[in-house]
Amino acid sequence: MGSARRRVTTTPLSPSSDVIFQDEWDMATVNDSLIQCDTPKPCTISLKQTVPSDKVGSFREWQTGILAANKQSPGFQGATVIEETQESTFTVIVILRYDSPKNARIWNESSTRKHHLSALEAIIGTDKASSAQISFEPDVPRFVNVLSKGRKQTFWNNRRMWFCIWAQVFSLVELYEWLLPYALGEAWEGVGLHLKLALSTALTTLTIDLVTMRFVVRIAKYVGFLY
Repeated sequence: MGSARRRVTTTPLSPSSDVIFQDEWDMATVNDSLIQCDTPKPCTISLKQTVPSDKVGSFREWQTGILAANKQSPGFQGATVIEETQESTFTVIVILRYDSPKNARIWNESSTRKHHLSALEAIIGTDKASSAQISFEPDVPRFVNVLSKGRKQTFWNNRRMWFCIWAQVFSLVELYEWLLPYALGEAWEGVGLHLKLALSTALTTLTIDLVTMRFVVRIAKYVGFLY
């Protein structure tokens, strides 16, 4: 048997998981899964069909028509078509993505789809995919974007954060202005003004970064000053 040739055509699509074809699955199983699932997350339906080599041209024409109709269905997000041709067999894999199981079910139960499947049966003698698989997009952590709270709230939250930073700088500068002369004694008196500023600001920065910033922000959020 000669080597296989593969052709892939696609519209924007990002399948939610790797496609694993199980021969014992069929569209009835997929439809049952769509009925039982109430998640609003996207879902992916993958179909594999073997086509007689003398029916490939008619099948491709039929496939173009059903995909065009599917694109008009609500919630359709994309399709990927993978074709593999060998000497005596032609296999096509179609991966369809919908924004929700509800909209996938609307297409699966539509009269338009049933009409196209009847046409497929006339071409290759069956309207059944040789295997089918469905996958649902997994749960992912949801992160709250501060901008979703609105520009006005974000504006004031930023200014509260600036106040928290200023309060730390002011407090720590006052602390080190007392602590450094106390710790260094007469040696501190002999240090020049610029060196004093450099040393005190360096200690203030390190203290904010390593200690106080996390503590202050945590308390501010706890009391509702920051969100």
